[in-house]
Amino acid sequence: MAVSPHLRPWLLLLLAASVTSMQLPKFEDTEDSGTSSNFQGELVLDLAPDPDESVMHSADGPSFCVIARVTTADLPYMESFLRHYSRLGVNTIYLFNDGLLEAKHADVVQYLQALRMTPSTTVKLLSFKEVKHDDPVGTADLLPLLKEDYVINVDADEFWILPKNISSLPNLLREHPADIYFMRWVMVVDDDMQSAIEAPYEGTVGFPGKWMANLSMIPRDVYPRPFGHHTVPLR
Repeated sequence: MAVSPHLRPWLLLLLAASVTSMQLPKFEDTEDSGTSSNFQGELVLDLAPDPDESVMHSADGPSFCVIARVTTADLPYMESFLRHYSRLGVNTIYLFNDGLLEAKHADVVQYLQALRMTPSTTVKLLSFKEVKHDDPVGTADLLPLLKEDYVINVDADEFWILPKNISSLPNLLREHPADIYFMRWVMVVDDDMQSAIEAPYEGTVGFPGKWMANLSMIPRDVYPRPFGHHTVPLR
């Protein structure tokens, strides 16, 4: 399905890197570390092929993060997902699932460890005992781990489309300051696509129901809401 020409994301899709055989990381029990029991541990990834090629996000303005569940089914488009949000100016991408750092998700961790891409950004793999699959932002102990000013809540195949003439998230806040944003998005299901910087794009167009919100407005205990994860939980 071709996306309407007025939707212009800064989206470059490249071929996914091959997976190499690696040992799964080990993480320490967090029961005695002051962290509540649902959070099991994290693995921080550096995907930059060279430190000089990493994206240096400005420390002067607000910071941004993306949260998304990740499974084996997401691997065909995962590199494009990471690259897209890195180019938008996201500081940290949090990928999580229940038992993500356990053997049952070894293929996901090994694939992500093998990726090298430019531009790069910080990627954190978070392992929980239990994830709220119908409302991931409500996963117990997730929100206290986020350190950025704004959080984007999407699925791993959903690529935000910024307004025309807006090239990045910092630019979006400068031109249209707000605490909550709803954006159109394209669902991408394959890394093996030609890069494009103008419409039409190939993908399934989503309605404006995926949000970015100021983290300070979201309660630590997320409550049930109409339309679930499409609605911003507010204090």
